[in-house]
Amino acid sequence: MKNQNNALYDRVKSMVITDKFGALPQGFTERLSGLLAEYFVYDGLQVHTELGAENNVLLCVSVKRARPVGTPTT
Repeated sequence: MKNQNNALYDRVKSMVITDKFGALPQGFTERLSGLLAEYFVYDGLQVHTELGAENNVLLCVSVKRARPVGTPTT
């Protein structure tokens, strides 16, 4: 399970890093929601951006349980 979590973290991290210097791309939350749904049963997703010297993105996910999956389907 640890390797699956690392892969998920790396995928989400790469999506966030691509937006380091601008606004979130259109459809970001929808794509993130779809990705999370492959790994978790969850009932909430919040994306908060804070502009400053660097753009910061905070993702808050309310997870009920992890799904028993081998590899992502997307």
